[in-house]
Amino acid sequence: MTKMQRLRTVMPRTRTGRAIAGLIIGAIVVAASALAYELFGGIALAVAIGAIGALLVIVAARVEVQARRVLAKQDVQTLKQLRRIQQDGQAVQHELGRLRATLVESELAVLEAQAGVSEMRGTVATKADLQFHYAQVQAAINLFGQFEVGASVPQMRGWAASPDVLLRLVDLVRARQPRLILECGSGVSTFWLAMAARKYSPGSKVIALESSEKYALRTEALIEAHGLGAFAEVRRAPLEEWDGVGTWYSRDALRGVSDIDLLFVDGPPESTGPLARRPAMRVLHDLLSSDAVIIMDDMKRPDEQATVASWQREFGPLIESEFDVEKGASLLTRASEG
Repeated sequence: MTKMQRLRTVMPRTRTGRAIAGLIIGAIVVAASALAYELFGGIALAVAIGAIGALLVIVAARVEVQARRVLAKQDVQTLKQLRRIQQDGQAVQHELGRLRATLVESELAVLEAQAGVSEMRGTVATKADLQFHYAQVQAAINLFGQFEVGASVPQMRGWAASPDVLLRLVDLVRARQPRLILECGSGVSTFWLAMAARKYSPGSKVIALESSEKYALRTEALIEAHGLGAFAEVRRAPLEEWDGVGTWYSRDALRGVSDIDLLFVDGPPESTGPLARRPAMRVLHDLLSSDAVIIMDDMKRPDEQATVASWQREFGPLIESEFDVEKGASLLTRASEG
C-alpha cells in the first residue's frame, strides 16, 4: 500500500468528517488540560498541554491541506490519464474506421476485377461464337453458290444438319460419285445430297430411311418442290426390334438395298435410347460396297463416340478421319482402301 493509499485510508472521506475529527481532537486537548489542572493544579502544565493541543490541531490542519493538495494532483493526473485513454480510444476507433473503409475499397476492387474478367471471358466467347457462326454462313454461301435453288430451303442447324457437314457430303458426292447413298434419317440433308447427285453424279440415288411420318412428308414435299424425285426417295421405316441387334429401322424399308457406296448415319433420334445408332453397322455391314464410306454425324456426343469405337472393335479395321464441323463428324473407310 502506498503512502497516498494509507493517507486516504486514515483521513476521513468528506470535508464534514474531517471538521468533526478536528473538533474532537480539540475537545480532547481541552479536556486533558482541565484534567491536568485539577490533578496537578498548575497553570503552566495546563498551558503546555493546551499549546500541545493547539499544535496538534495546526498539524492536523496542515496534514489536511497537504492531503487535499496531493489528492488534487492525483485527481488531475487521473483525469489526464482518462483523457489520454479516451483520446487513444478515439484514435483506435478512427483507425478501425479507416481500415474498414480500406477493406471495403479492396473488396470493391476485387469485385470489379472479377467483373472485368467475366466481361473479358464473355468477349472472348462472343468472338469465338462470331467466328464459328461466320464459318457456318460461309459454308451455306458455298452450298447455295454451287446450285440453282428455285424454291425455299428449310433452316439448317439445330436438329437439322449444319451447313459445314452438308458441304462435306456434297464434296464427297462430287469426288466419289456414289451409285447408292443411304441416309439414316431424312430432311435438309436429303435435299442437298439429291442436289449434288443431280449436278455431279446423275447416276446416284439417295434413299432416306425415316421413322417419323411427319418428317417423311416434309422431306417429300421438299424433294418435289425442287424437282428432285428422280434422285431421292424417302422410305417410311418405323423403328422395330432386330434379334441380337436392338431397335432400328424396319426390315421392309431395306428391300432392294445393296452395294451402299455412301452411308450417312444421322438417325435414329437420340431420344430413341442409348446407343441408338449402333445397330446401323450390324444391319448394313454386309450391304456396303467394297469401297463404301460411312459418315457418322454428331460425333461430339458420347453415344456416337462409343458407337464408332464399338464398330471398330466389331468390324475393324476401319480408318477414321474426323471432320472439324459444328456437331463433329467422322468419316470411316475400310483399311484396305487406305
